[in-house]
Amino acid sequence: NAPTLVADYRLLWRPRKYPARDLTPSDAHAAIAARVTDPRLLEAVKHWLDEGDPNWRFARFQIDASTRILDGLATRSPRGTLVAAGTGSGKTLAFYLPALSWLSAERKAQPHSRGVRVLALYPRNELLKDQLAEIFDQARKFDDELGRVGTTLSVGVLFGDTPTTVRKISQQWQKTAGACPFFRCPRCDGDLRLQGDQVAEVEARLVCRSCGTTIEGRQLRFTRQAMMDNPPDILFTSVEMMNQRMADSSMRHLFGLGPLAQRAPALMLLDEVHLYTGTFGAHVAHLLRRGSHVTRRQTQFGGLSATSSVGA
Repeated sequence: NAPTLVADYRLLWRPRKYPARDLTPSDAHAAIAARVTDPRLLEAVKHWLDEGDPNWRFARFQIDASTRILDGLATRSPRGTLVAAGTGSGKTLAFYLPALSWLSAERKAQPHSRGVRVLALYPRNELLKDQLAEIFDQARKFDDELGRVGTTLSVGVLFGDTPTTVRKISQQWQKTAGACPFFRCPRCDGDLRLQGDQVAEVEARLVCRSCGTTIEGRQLRFTRQAMMDNPPDILFTSVEMMNQRMADSSMRHLFGLGPLAQRAPALMLLDEVHLYTGTFGAHVAHLLRRGSHVTRRQTQFGGLSATSSVGA
């Protein structure tokens, strides 16, 4: 019967506000060209914009963030860029527009180079899976362009559900009856399954049983062995997995560490950065410092958050 000491809850119900999207693709390219002078990057950005919907409109914060990230990549200068906007405002685009454009330019100039160039870290596996599908789809915009020099943009995923080898997929994906648990068909959202169970890692591919869409292993590295043999351009992983594998002599080169590493990631994405607080945040900060100390190289960081107060 004691009186309530604090309010139990507070409800605020109002329409969500979104940043105005009033920049055309040509406006976006002109704004980026005003600060980024590298012709290779500008060509890649134009290609990405041309492959999209001509009626697409961009918010100013998306182009400002993209420009800052591209400028840092062009000048090889270490910096951090925080993109804070409400849920559904398009924060992810502000990262993958510059990341994929830069990767395309790098791939075109060095089609046979190896090593992870972009590392995407996620605090939760569900966030990882959600963004993986979007980035994979956007990377396909460069397939025709890069196909002329015999290469493509590749994406890899490394977390608990990633099987060790092709031959262990049937065992490690038992809960989903052999269907890939972290990636679905980009065309019909159907189940993707391994095509054959006795293929080599380099020949492995996933096939949709509903529409027949094929996901080649050179586009999506979906086993740990495939990534160890041929690291992807973009690696999606969790904070915990990075912490574990940085000490693994067989996989640490994916993070730019050890004698097998040919490069360190030039760009690192930290999603939902408002979660990196308290003890967990201190652990993540120590993890990133460890990596920077060992690689002795400069990495640019991009953070995404729907909590605007993180800027304070």
